Amino acid sequence: MAMKSSFLNFTSKKSPSIKEAGHHGDDNASVISDATYATDGGWATRLGLNRAGDPSLDDIMKNLYQDPDILEERCRDAAAGLTRRKSIGGSNYMSRSTSSEGSGSNHGGADGTEKEAWQKALASGVEYTGIKASKTPEEVIAGLHEGFFSPDFDPTEKQLMEISQWEDEGLTDRFMATIEETDTDKDMVLSQLADMISLNYSDLMSCMRDVHAIDMDLARTGIQLTNSRRKLESGKQLIVTGTLGITRLQRRKENLTQVYSSLQRLQFVRGLYEQMLQSVKIGDVGRAAESSYRVLMTMQDDSYYCLKSVQGYGEGVQRMLPALRHKTDKALFRLASRRFAAPEYEGIVRSYLLLDHMQESLGVRVVARAGAGEAGDGDAEVVFDEDGCMEGLARRIQRYQMADIGACMHSTVLELMYAHANAAAAKGQADANLQMVDLPELSREELYERITPGIVVPCVVRGCEMLASVIHTNYLITQWHKSPFDERNNDMRYLHRCPIDHGEQDFSDTDSEEEDDEEGGRRRAESTERHHQHRLQRRSQEGDVIRDSIISSDIVADGEGGALSPEDVRHLRLQSARLTDANQSLVACRFILWEEVERAIVDLLHAISPSAAIPLEDFASMLWALDTIIKLGREFCNAESRGLKHVVALKSVEYANSIHLESFRYLQQLLESEPWRSVPIQLGEVGGILGIIKMYALKHHHQSAGGGVVEGGRIRIRGMVNEAMEAAQRRNLILAANRSSLAAKYTNTSVDTEARSEIENVDADKGLEESILMSFHSSGNPLHFMTAGADEDADGDEIVSEKVDGIKRQVSGSSTGDQVNGTGHEVNLLMEALSKLLEDDTAVPLSRRAQQQTSAMVVTQASLHGLAKLSGRYLHMMQLMPAAAPEIFNGLCQLFDFYLCAVFIGFVSSEERSRLFTKNLPRSIAPPPLQAKDFEALAHRMQFLFSLSSSGSRGLLSGVGVGGRSPGQLGGPGSNSGLWAEDGVQFTNIFCSSDVLKNLQPPHAVQFPEPSSFNALNERVVAAESCWFAAKILGEIKPKVLSLLPEAHKQTSENHISDFQQISGQLRSLVYRAMCPDLVKQNEIVSIMLEQSGWDQKKMREEPHEWVDTLIDNCIDVWEYMEAGDEFAEASTLVREQVWLEICQAAFDAVLEGLSRVRKCSTEGRASMTMDVSALHTGLDSRHVCRPPRGRQYVDMYIKALYLTEDETIRWALSQCQTYAHRHLAGLLKQALSSMMSNRKLSQALTALDAEYDNAEKEESKLSNMLSQRLR
Repeated sequence: MAMKSSFLNFTSKKSPSIKEAGHHGDDNASVISDATYATDGGWATRLGLNRAGDPSLDDIMKNLYQDPDILEERCRDAAAGLTRRKSIGGSNYMSRSTSSEGSGSNHGGADGTEKEAWQKALASGVEYTGIKASKTPEEVIAGLHEGFFSPDFDPTEKQLMEISQWEDEGLTDRFMATIEETDTDKDMVLSQLADMISLNYSDLMSCMRDVHAIDMDLARTGIQLTNSRRKLESGKQLIVTGTLGITRLQRRKENLTQVYSSLQRLQFVRGLYEQMLQSVKIGDVGRAAESSYRVLMTMQDDSYYCLKSVQGYGEGVQRMLPALRHKTDKALFRLASRRFAAPEYEGIVRSYLLLDHMQESLGVRVVARAGAGEAGDGDAEVVFDEDGCMEGLARRIQRYQMADIGACMHSTVLELMYAHANAAAAKGQADANLQMVDLPELSREELYERITPGIVVPCVVRGCEMLASVIHTNYLITQWHKSPFDERNNDMRYLHRCPIDHGEQDFSDTDSEEEDDEEGGRRRAESTERHHQHRLQRRSQEGDVIRDSIISSDIVADGEGGALSPEDVRHLRLQSARLTDANQSLVACRFILWEEVERAIVDLLHAISPSAAIPLEDFASMLWALDTIIKLGREFCNAESRGLKHVVALKSVEYANSIHLESFRYLQQLLESEPWRSVPIQLGEVGGILGIIKMYALKHHHQSAGGGVVEGGRIRIRGMVNEAMEAAQRRNLILAANRSSLAAKYTNTSVDTEARSEIENVDADKGLEESILMSFHSSGNPLHFMTAGADEDADGDEIVSEKVDGIKRQVSGSSTGDQVNGTGHEVNLLMEALSKLLEDDTAVPLSRRAQQQTSAMVVTQASLHGLAKLSGRYLHMMQLMPAAAPEIFNGLCQLFDFYLCAVFIGFVSSEERSRLFTKNLPRSIAPPPLQAKDFEALAHRMQFLFSLSSSGSRGLLSGVGVGGRSPGQLGGPGSNSGLWAEDGVQFTNIFCSSDVLKNLQPPHAVQFPEPSSFNALNERVVAAESCWFAAKILGEIKPKVLSLLPEAHKQTSENHISDFQQISGQLRSLVYRAMCPDLVKQNEIVSIMLEQSGWDQKKMREEPHEWVDTLIDNCIDVWEYMEAGDEFAEASTLVREQVWLEICQAAFDAVLEGLSRVRKCSTEGRASMTMDVSALHTGLDSRHVCRPPRGRQYVDMYIKALYLTEDETIRWALSQCQTYAHRHLAGLLKQALSSMMSNRKLSQALTALDAEYDNAEKEESKLSNMLSQRLR
């Protein structure tokens, strides 16, 4: 939009008019072709046309006009229109109107009279009414779509989209008019651009004159340079003449100096040889190589050939060089195995440089033969190689470190196995099988197979710690190579001065996807060129630094008789190039080394099987360690570690699945022992449902705080301790600053700026130590594995104690006791984060009714100790394992579904369930269509869960899916991606076991109810109301769940919670509705109504029938039973209201059912019916308010229909098909028509009634199928 406005401003200032851009030919086909291709040629290209004589163009134009005369006329009109537009000139032009006014109007050019008038207007230059108002170039540009001013806009696609939306009527004329108008707009824009170029012509000529002047200046400069070179050549000749004389004098001086030096070398050559032997013996390979080199260089002097006393030194040095190379390789192997020391590494590099130089310049052999290692050297195969010293340095370090990676993992598992075995032996639980196995002789794979659940987390954490040390060692080596032989390298702070610069090597090709398009290839070429230039520049800079470091080091700075000659210095400078290559090779090997580290962790993770016996916080510590190692890989070589992330996610799902199965068994046991009695609890006093969940989470934490998978206490990691200290420090500083601000507010004092500056310093220090590798110096290995009271790492004892003491100081005086665990050694950030998550952050206070409903909820043991408790545990897992959060929430949904299934099977009779699952019930028992929808969602959901259980097949969790959706709707596990299934990891769907729902049985009180219990009324009410409590739990944790889920899963999860609340409400109503007919003895009442009422009598009754009193008494007995007990405490009022409502409804349903079955009824009988209904309502309402949805008015309307005429009764019955059941309306018609001897009309009325219900069932079937798809 900004580009468009700028262009408009420019054209409004610079272009006074638009010149003609050219003339079109008279050929009509050419005019139409130009108009067709005016819109960037996109339309013709998509139709397969081209501008150069494609024969299909004429065919398509003919197809647009069925009559050739109309086509010719149109071409002439187009040509005339172009001529007219160009003859007008100036800054305006005329375009034909392509819009139609009103429906059915013809587009321009369709009417012959309009054509004639238009042509006359063109010939006379008079404006025609069918022509649009004049348009300026600015209006043309302003009318363009914003996409024309962006580089990626496709105008053809936009034009085709507009054409596709046109009406078929007048499409051809409108299309041709659009082409003409677009062609005119293009001409205007081109003319405007030409004017702009003309206006800037003088500036271009001025620039050309400036260029010419600059060219003249350059020519004069060249002449002056030629003269200067001539003078410089003359000076050079004078200098050379003087230099030759100086050189002759210098040579004489050197000869005399050489004689003097030879005499001195005779005195210390023996000392050099003995120094070499001593250095080799003590392992100082750098000094040994330097002494060897000096001895050999001394022996190269011709004056030594005649001295027999020194002849053996040269031969001894040559015999010693292979052993020196082997010693150097072993020293490098030791340093590369997590024992880096800058002075020793400097000596190793110095030794390699000198050995390479001696091999090249003196022709000696320095490579040890295979098997030349020391006797009993078990690492000979790893250490030995025949590569050049500096040439193979990077590969040698890589090989040593990769071997160290395997040794780290082997020793880690071995160490923890022995520690676990010793702890078990101390308790008298020694493993006899373990004692019979020689563990050190087992391979890594064999050791992995023997890992027990008790050491799974320690193995992973300790392994990550060791591998982090390997990466840190490589980091130190490459940091040393940034400035080799710099004495500052001996300071570890200098080596940790900066993070890794990923510009040293481009790792993008490793993890990025290939781009096949031309633009992608161009970007790759540009990136490669920039990277190449960057490497050349860096290589040049590093070469200068390395040469300066070598020259300034003690390799060449000795000054004694054995000092290196200038020629030797030049040779050592050449070695700087090899040192630079070694540095580049080390950088290039980073990713290979990281792949081996990643592979080692992945192999370990694949071998272990995390079980529910592992405490959640320990598993979270393991995930923290794995996440830190992934971050370390990102910092080390910019690696994405997709394979490791994938395996971590798989193990998270596997661990969550094991907890899920354990939680299901726990909930199953609670339901089996559930007495279905209300648990007395005041939700308001504990903070509502979130308060209960938080209480259970903290209780579970305190119960497991004293234990751990390793003897000595809960697992702790140094990095987590550091984070705890930083969090506590920052929290206390913020509190201090807030207190200072509050004091300043009321005492008019200044705010404590020192506290705020200290917060800023803490944040600054944290920002500086974002690099994990740099933090090794200040804080040690962040993955250092510790247990409470069992930290034996001598390297980190001081750091650990300092951190622990710091945490104690930070949390001292804190009122939050939950922040410190049972040992008091660490702040529990995990529980603090969960507590913060479970805080009620709703700013709107609850209404009195909402508070009453919350406190009046009926809670069962299974819903309280099961669903509420497990909800906190699952939320904690989702918080700690975000990669598996969708699957964890799915598992939680399964538990809630299982609870509803338990209530459904336990308190809904098998007959009622069968009726619910039957798709098309017989009309003799089917409810009214509107009532049939009351439990539709519940029926679909339960039927789906029952079908899963009856199949007995195992599947992924997504077989149920979030909110009952299908796997394909989730986009997660079980979808087409197959992320989890292809790896063999299945998050168990508990409903895919055939025994899950079969084991659910109705409670004993329901199967064998006592007469005084009113058919287990208390148990049924508690079960029904607990469904509401379950729905409230999901509703309360809904915002917490959505905040922990990925964006792709939020909508489906939100839908599931809404569906569950709907289903639980329907189940609650179904339990009430299913029990009330038995409580009012509906079948007995209906039988009395049919057998003893005498509806066909001609005598008017003065009092209601006896069954009315019986029915009222039955209802009142239930009400008084509920009033007498205090089963539901505060919930009793609301519960009694709900039960009373359903009782009253069941009473009126019984009356309607009996009335509809009456075969023959007199007028007096109908009056008696009305009196009975009124008496029933009065009797119930006198005991308690009676307001059922289908009560007195509903039944009275049915009775009043019997007083209508035949046709009116039929019409009324057909209009009430949705409100009343089929059997009720059929009974009504039979009563109304049977006495009139209208059997034929009755048959027709019943047929029409059947047709109405058939149509209603078809519509209902469509809606039911849609709902079924939603809930599956």
